[in-house]
Amino acid sequence: MQINRIAFIGAGNLASALIEGILKGGAVKSSDIFVNGRDFQKTSDFAKKFGIKAVSDKKEAVEGAEIVFLTVKPQILTSVLVEIAPYTAQNQIIVSAAAGISIKYIEDILGKDIPVIRIMPNLCFSEGAGAAVFCGGQNTAQQDLQKIEFLFSNTGIVKNIDEKFFEAAAALLGSGPAYIFYFCQAMEEAGIKLGLAPDISKTLAAQTVFGAGKMLSESVLSAEDLRKKVTSPNGMTLKAIENFQKRDLFGIVFESMLKAKERSVELGQTKK
Repeated sequence: MQINRIAFIGAGNLASALIEGILKGGAVKSSDIFVNGRDFQKTSDFAKKFGIKAVSDKKEAVEGAEIVFLTVKPQILTSVLVEIAPYTAQNQIIVSAAAGISIKYIEDILGKDIPVIRIMPNLCFSEGAGAAVFCGGQNTAQQDLQKIEFLFSNTGIVKNIDEKFFEAAAALLGSGPAYIFYFCQAMEEAGIKLGLAPDISKTLAAQTVFGAGKMLSESVLSAEDLRKKVTSPNGMTLKAIENFQKRDLFGIVFESMLKAKERSVELGQTKK
């Protein structure tokens, strides 16, 4: 499969992760990626990091692009859609990464039978270990969806799901890396309090999280089964797990993810 030109509207952290993932995966050459942002100087600096081209106006970015990624905040998506609508064409694919905003809403603003795909990725694509969910609208063909899978399949996991589950997925995979970083920070700080040197504690915590994630992704066993394999009867790990259970760690995680999901919905309602 060949994709000739991609445009990004928005030059923030998410665009950075996706572009880096696309380039690492080898699906598109850097010379075929264009980016437009609000501040042209910052966008130019952004583009130089990847060897892609910064353009000063959205028309230049969108016209001729095979796929247009909208990596802007939900609050400004409407104004961006209104601005690019005159330059979009039915042979293009519009891909939105804005939390909480439906495909139908985007289709209505564009006002033409153009393929629209909604995607929810996380920042780990920059490390070749991303996760994303996506779905297509009423004008989206199977080959359009296959192009998105092609772009990211070499640098992460991409799953096609029903749009009604998007906010739940956003709370899990979109925000998920921050949860892991936060838990790793807690392990690191606990190690320091228990007497480890800060650099040793950080290294051990990071490698433990990395190794556990690798085991989980490569094993046929569930997370629960793997946890039990590490938890010997009456051992030290059991004491830690019992304390997590006493403090209702599962309940805390669920309530936190629920709040993230609710915020995703709220962001979609504040679009302008």
